[in-house]
Amino acid sequence: MIIPPSIANPGPARSRPDTDRVMRLGSAQTGDRERAAIEAVLSHQVFYRYHGSEVTEFEDAFAADVLAGQRALAVNSGSSALQVAFAALDEEPGFEVLVPVLGFASAATAVAAAGGVPRFVAVDASLGIDVVAARAAITDRTRAVLAVHMMGAACDLAAVGELASAADLHVVEDVAQACGGTFAGRPLGTHGTAAAFSFQHFKLLSTGEGGMVSSPNDAVMDRAQCLHDAASPWVDPDAFARVPRLRVAPSNLRMSELEGALGRTQLARLPEWIDRLRVMKRFLLEHIERVAGLTLRPIPDPSGDIGTTLVFRAPDPGSAAQIVSGLRTEGVNAGNLLGPVGMNRHFAGDWGPLLTQCGLSPAPPDLVVEAREELASTVVIALDLRWDERDLSETLTAFERVLPIGSA
Repeated sequence: MIIPPSIANPGPARSRPDTDRVMRLGSAQTGDRERAAIEAVLSHQVFYRYHGSEVTEFEDAFAADVLAGQRALAVNSGSSALQVAFAALDEEPGFEVLVPVLGFASAATAVAAAGGVPRFVAVDASLGIDVVAARAAITDRTRAVLAVHMMGAACDLAAVGELASAADLHVVEDVAQACGGTFAGRPLGTHGTAAAFSFQHFKLLSTGEGGMVSSPNDAVMDRAQCLHDAASPWVDPDAFARVPRLRVAPSNLRMSELEGALGRTQLARLPEWIDRLRVMKRFLLEHIERVAGLTLRPIPDPSGDIGTTLVFRAPDPGSAAQIVSGLRTEGVNAGNLLGPVGMNRHFAGDWGPLLTQCGLSPAPPDLVVEAREELASTVVIALDLRWDERDLSETLTAFERVLPIGSA
């Protein structure tokens, strides 16, 4: 399958190689607008959210623009958002959550911090939770299922919703990697009991660190408000009346005015960025889908994909490694979904030491072995908002050098 670099093409196809191997999305688009927003906060010398307006304005705009009016609560990270979301479910300690083996490590630690126990489940070809495996993993202690939307696209929320309805489970959406996406015409983050977003440096909407919690349930959001800020009752005197009891001690996970200013400014540009990424991804897909032997990632609702990544499966892990190496030589930011064994914070099979540290059981060995084989065959191309037509054309040239593009 792999075509060695031609002697006639001694240099990389990309004249501006993606050499740093990291995603460049919202953080790479910061400019005068973001600078002005930050300078305004600095000039006011008010960084605390309750003495300023930036975080509140960000929450209100996010609720309106991303969540179709559903309430939003800003926190200091995506991991904090998950922790607050799980704790706000108000389940008894020891409750189980079905957690896919692919996601960020804090998916498991957030469950534990909320008094729960993660129960690991396989993912399907779309990289979302495998509903058949999830159904088989349900016990009498299972109370929730985590729907992780990986690499810009939703998991099969229709199937997850049916499972949750039949088993009387909460659906918690992890929208860290798909902010602004949709499923069946509805915004991601509005399909379950609660949702968590991340605005970490590598996300499309980036505040460096930051997150958002959302729920259509007022009781959940009232608990979330108290959980994310131990001093909430002094800011909102009615909080004790609305939330007389918490199963988890509250903390201080507030977002500052600096992150709020960045988030509010970047949010206004989110639709434009998603449109650009979708155009770039469609261009590449039109050519790459003809590569013999590759299987494009099936996406349950392609129209809702925000377009941050292009994902396909090679016949086996060895082929995937060769493709990644070849594309990197040509200057393309390609990667394997897993990377070196033991080093992936997005694969539950590599979380063993962390889980043990938290008093949790690692993912079952047979599940890890099977999932590692599948995921190691997957190649990921990170799209870049800095790309122009030349970058796209040269990326396609890189594929043509490494892979036989033609009739599959």
